[in-house]
Amino acid sequence: MKEETVDILLATCNGFSFIASQLDSILFQTHKQIHLIIRDDVSDDSTRKILETYAQRFPDMITLIPADRRLGINGNFSCLMEHSTAPYIMFADQDDLWDHGKVSKTLEKMKELENCYSVDMPLLVHTDLKVVDRDLNDLSSSFWHYSGITPLHSQTLNRLLMQNVVTGCAMMINRPLLQLAHPIPENAAMHDWWIALVAAAFGQIEALPLPTLLYRQHGKNTLGAQKFISWNSFKRVCEKLRTPEDAKHAHAQELLSRYPHRLDTHQIALLQAYKKLSSSSFFEKISLIFKYRFYKIGFLRNVVNLLLKRQ
Repeated sequence: MKEETVDILLATCNGFSFIASQLDSILFQTHKQIHLIIRDDVSDDSTRKILETYAQRFPDMITLIPADRRLGINGNFSCLMEHSTAPYIMFADQDDLWDHGKVSKTLEKMKELENCYSVDMPLLVHTDLKVVDRDLNDLSSSFWHYSGITPLHSQTLNRLLMQNVVTGCAMMINRPLLQLAHPIPENAAMHDWWIALVAAAFGQIEALPLPTLLYRQHGKNTLGAQKFISWNSFKRVCEKLRTPEDAKHAHAQELLSRYPHRLDTHQIALLQAYKKLSSSSFFEKISLIFKYRFYKIGFLRNVVNLLLKRQ
């Protein structure tokens, strides 16, 4: 039986340091039927030249999308989604290293979901990651443990509104989900967060507790892994006390305005309640948080969240 094609969407920008090793790890997967679609976000280093060299070497496996202006990470991935035609889609960052069985392992779980639900249902599968430094020295065998998150219990719409537990470079989605989630809103916090919210609202999410890539930390990651209990974590908590949560509330508004006829009455009430958090009194906010279980993962995060809502 012929393998089904998996599109791998790779967004790059000034990534010359690690892009070649990442391309090698993707191109030599055990699942051979892959199509690598790449858009470089107008790099001013040698990234584009490296990509062109690989595209010439592997013309049947790589499509390089022209780009004449910088779109940012959300716009870049949204553009890549527009060029995808395969039944299954994965997302790749420019600085990681994929396990050679990443595609096949994730696709196997996706097939299980399809058998359990339907090929027409929006589906998302995501895996754990190994955290390494720039030289690939181990920092943690589990990104989930390193960051203090538990995706298996945090994938409902109310919980995902509060905190994203889906890492884009570790996820696979099917075509029904791509068609529903595209385009990525300009005001979305991150492309993976938006896609996860759409999957939680209208489909199913499955977390596979297996690391399928080396998640390289080198100081220039867009977000990167942050150890849950650390001095940097404490500083981030303090910074959040002064940072508005506009992007997260924009997610709720975007879901309400884009899918008014797909959301059920409970989802509409939940999203409207989440929007009210920013304008309600402190005690009204507490009431809404407990009523709709707008919780983050872990006691410390929830304490910080309550302090944020007090402002």
